[in-house]
Amino acid sequence: MTSFQRRSNADSTPPPVFEEYLDAEAVTRVEKLLGYTFTNRRLLAEALMHRSFAGEQQTAASYERLEFLGDAVLQLAV
Repeated sequence: MTSFQRRSNADSTPPPVFEEYLDAEAVTRVEKLLGYTFTNRRLLAEALMHRSFAGEQQTAASYERLEFLGDAVLQLAV
């Protein structure tokens, strides 16, 4: 099993801090609108978490790591 598979199979429960602000019904409506079901809500929470909020709430996860990964993938493609 690769490290990516281990990470994607990890607990997909959103971080507790984000859970307070995450409206499950709103996420479900967005999923229906997009036609996509998020399989890992922890990554969704990380993708939406701004660094200033993450620092304020003392959580390590913010969108910057995913942003860097996305930029690297786009640079490879171009």
